Amino acid sequence: MIEYEAQHGKPLAPVKLRAGSSSVPDHVLCPCCGAPHNYLYFNDGKKRSQILCKVCSQLFQIQRRFKTNRKSKLFCPHCGLALFRWKSQKEVTIHKCPNDNCPHRIQALAKLNKAELELIKKKSSQFKINYQYREYHYKPDELEHSSPDKPPVELARIHNSENVLGLILTFYVSFAVPARKTAQILRDVFCIKVSHQTVLNYAAGAAWYCHRFNLKHKGLIDDISAGDETYIKILGKHQYVFFFISANNLKITAYHVADNRGVTTGNVLTHPTPFS
Repeated sequence: MIEYEAQHGKPLAPVKLRAGSSSVPDHVLCPCCGAPHNYLYFNDGKKRSQILCKVCSQLFQIQRRFKTNRKSKLFCPHCGLALFRWKSQKEVTIHKCPNDNCPHRIQALAKLNKAELELIKKKSSQFKINYQYREYHYKPDELEHSSPDKPPVELARIHNSENVLGLILTFYVSFAVPARKTAQILRDVFCIKVSHQTVLNYAAGAAWYCHRFNLKHKGLIDDISAGDETYIKILGKHQYVFFFISANNLKITAYHVADNRGVTTGNVLTHPTPFS
């Protein structure tokens, strides 16, 4: 509601019920965002079992009718059915909701287009329709974070000027020009004699300072973040780069470099060398 007011300049109005419609009981809160009952309404007519939140647009049920398995510790937040163990690995166990009528599943199916609806009949494993919960078997402090080692060249003591450093980083980093080509451009266009190794050293030094700056000035992480990975080539071998971006602020909140796609990415590249 705060985000809505900041975006539209006015607070989000409560639900206006139609004549004859029943209101949600006062004690019911949205399990996803915590919105009170006056921002909730029944979404399935006379059944009065499915509730839609006006704030976060999430569906849930007022009663967890499927909580019958006392041995279960995990339950679906949308329908209340006990989750079953779907996949087990060393680092993580994936639990899945088996309810075909779960509001989460119905909402996910409604977002598929015609081509995806045909594909899901043949290759259902390519779609994550049912609600899933991942139970990780490690603590956050056990994760290894990638960070560049302190470079042998101190940028504050280089022989070239700051303008030369800026030119090198502009061509090598901003325009992705290889180190040898960057050195040739500086020599042929600007009459500045630098070697390709100097370009690599300056880039490594800048990476170390940029990483320390990012850690010191990183902002708050939103409740919802999106992550993706891509490939880069280091010394002729494929490595993995992971980026996470916040949903509201649209800022990169985390990044990681590793030589594998493991859950904890144990083999971390602590001193990647740029490929020239």
